[in-house]
Amino acid sequence: MSLPEFETVRDEVVPLKGYSQYVVHPNLGKIYNLKSRKWLLSDNPKGTGDKGYLLTKLLHDSGEYLPIYEHEAVMAVDKNVEPKSWRKEKLEIDHKDGNVKNNSISNLKLGTSSQNKQNRSYDVEKNSLTFENAEIVREEFKTWEGRKTDFHEIMAMRFCVTERTIQNCLLGVTYKAKPKGLRYDVDVNGVVHNVREVN
Repeated sequence: MSLPEFETVRDEVVPLKGYSQYVVHPNLGKIYNLKSRKWLLSDNPKGTGDKGYLLTKLLHDSGEYLPIYEHEAVMAVDKNVEPKSWRKEKLEIDHKDGNVKNNSISNLKLGTSSQNKQNRSYDVEKNSLTFENAEIVREEFKTWEGRKTDFHEIMAMRFCVTERTIQNCLLGVTYKAKPKGLRYDVDVNGVVHNVREVN
């Protein structure tokens, strides 16, 4: 995707609430770093997980780098809220055309999980976590540095399951064929520490 020079679209970008170093162009569906003077995720990125969602880390005004999906940043400026705040209402973002790299605001829609599943072909068998993938989730969580809710979200999008499925997998509630759940400590900032296996 060929992106315009920032100066030519300066009047079209919107500040990202909570992230004063960045602005977002809602129609392009792109994030711009005011400090580095660069568009993020602009070099035809592969994306993360099986679906290829575009993920980056942004410096929050609190001083912490947080993982943010490009479509979350676009939706956030459209609603004039911080990214992910719609989760309190149990809403999630759907890509209308099914292309997760098309993050133009015109292609994004907020809805409940059930509403979004109705908007697209949804194969329950295809969108279930295998025991092998459950092991991958557990292994990757051992080296995760950040908020557990962010990990749940990233893995849920990667394997096309719910965040609750990922949480239960980590706790050893489900996928016990290869047992051992994981326990961990969480500090006051919600950051995970001391991940360990339990029987």
